[in-house]
Amino acid sequence: MTSQQVVVTAIGGPEVLEVRDAPIEDPAPGQVVVAVEAAAACYTDVLIRRGRYPAHRTPPPFVIGYDYVGRVHAVAPDVTQWSVGDRVANLCVTGGAATHVTVAADRLVPVPDGVDAAEAETLPLTYLTAYQALVRDAGVEPGARVLVIGASGAVGRAALDIGRAAGWELTGVASARKAEVVTGLDAVAVAYDAPSYRADLEAAAGDGFDAILDAAGTLPKRFLLGLLRRGGHLSVVGFAGALGPAGGGARPLALATMVGAVVSTKIADLASRSRSASFYLITDTRARRPDWYREDLAQLYAWHAQGRIRPHVEQRFALSDVVEAHRRLEAGGIDGRISLVVDP
Repeated sequence: MTSQQVVVTAIGGPEVLEVRDAPIEDPAPGQVVVAVEAAAACYTDVLIRRGRYPAHRTPPPFVIGYDYVGRVHAVAPDVTQWSVGDRVANLCVTGGAATHVTVAADRLVPVPDGVDAAEAETLPLTYLTAYQALVRDAGVEPGARVLVIGASGAVGRAALDIGRAAGWELTGVASARKAEVVTGLDAVAVAYDAPSYRADLEAAAGDGFDAILDAAGTLPKRFLLGLLRRGGHLSVVGFAGALGPAGGGARPLALATMVGAVVSTKIADLASRSRSASFYLITDTRARRPDWYREDLAQLYAWHAQGRIRPHVEQRFALSDVVEAHRRLEAGGIDGRISLVVDP
C-alpha cells in the first residue's frame, strides 16, 4: 500500500509541487499512521514553498502541508492513547499534504466526529493563531473592544468568528467590497481602501480598543498603538509582506522589517508603561507551552462541534489539484480558507 504525498521539489512557484507515491511503513514505537481527510493549503504553505518562512529551513525535497485532520490508520504496539479509527489533528509545519502521515502519537489532538473535515482542518493553524494571539498574548476577555486588521483573510476572519463566540465588541478592517464579510460576523466594518481610512479607524476607536490583531502589516505600529486604550495590547501575526503581489517579487527584508517594527514598539512601551505589543508565531508558542496548544485547540473544537464558531472554507481542492490550489492562494483575495481534501 502506498501514500500520495505533495512534494516541494525546489524553492519556487506552484509548478515545483509534485504528487509522488511513497510506501506506507509500519509505525515505529511511539508512532501512529494517520489516514488524512483534509490538509492545509494556506498562505504559510506558500511562504514555505518559496523559502520565506522563518520557522522552516529544510531544503527540498520535502512534503508540504502545515496541518491535517484524519483518522488513525495504524498504531505501534506500545501506543495506548489512540486506537484505529480515532479522529485526530496535528500542526506539523510540513508533511501534512499526503494521504497518509506517520507521526509521534503525542503530537496528535482529538477531533470530534460529525464535524466537516475541511472546516476542522482550519482550526490547528488559522483559528489557533487568532485565539492565542488575542486570548493568550493580549489577554482579551468577554466584553472587550477588539480591532482586527485584515478581517476578511483567513486569520482575521477566524478572529472575528472567535470574538463573536466569546462576546467581544468587534471592529474589522477589510476592503469596501468585503464589508459584508465583516458585518456578517457581527463586527463594524472599516474600509482600508476608503480615502478617510485612518480617520475612520480613529473614529471607530473612540476612547481606545482593548486589543488589536494586525494580520495585514500595512499600518505603522506606532499609529496602531495610538488606537489602544491604556493597558491595551497589539498582537502582530503572519507574514503578509513577505511576498510581492500574487506571490512574486520576494521581499527578503520584509520579515525583518515586520519583526523590527514590533521590537521598536516594545521599546517605546518600556517608556510609556501603558500599552504593550507582541509578534505571535504559533510554532514558538507551541514549543514553549504545549499545554496551551492542547487546551486551546480542544476549546476551539468544542465550539465548532457546538456550532458556536463557523469556519468558512471558500474552496476545496483534491490533493491531485494542489498546483491549482497554490495558484489560487497566490492570486489572493480569498475569503477565509481553502483546503486540500483527500477522497476516502
